[in-house]
Amino acid sequence: RIPLSIVWLPVLYVLQGLMTYGLGIFLATATAYFRDMLQFVSIVLQVWFWMTPIVYFRELTERIVSFGPLLLLVNPLYYLSRAFQILFYENVVYYDFLPQKILPSQSSFLPTLGILLLCGLVFSTLGNLFYLKLKKELPDQI
Repeated sequence: RIPLSIVWLPVLYVLQGLMTYGLGIFLATATAYFRDMLQFVSIVLQVWFWMTPIVYFRELTERIVSFGPLLLLVNPLYYLSRAFQILFYENVVYYDFLPQKILPSQSSFLPTLGILLLCGLVFSTLGNLFYLKLKKELPDQI
């Protein structure tokens, strides 16, 4: 059975794409200037993966690390993984008269989408600004 909350999946993909685009253009531009960026990024991504509660419960982070809730609040991938978890695992859909209202019943879903939109806009804007600032010097660095 496919949940009705699946209609939000394209929205999450667009928000994920915004964040990925911004981070990707920033890292691609920075890699041209700093040759050791590959090693640095691989270490940071490994740490970032384990800071994001994907393969374990978020309550575990809050219990083990004293600053665990702060780690979750500043981690944009936490909000992305949380939005996917709401859609796929909790897949509870609130509706009065279908198809007028199709919205996950979790009260945290819309704020999570808002945070993801903000993160996506910030990432893509900063990535573009960084690229545009260094665009003229980029051919010389490559």
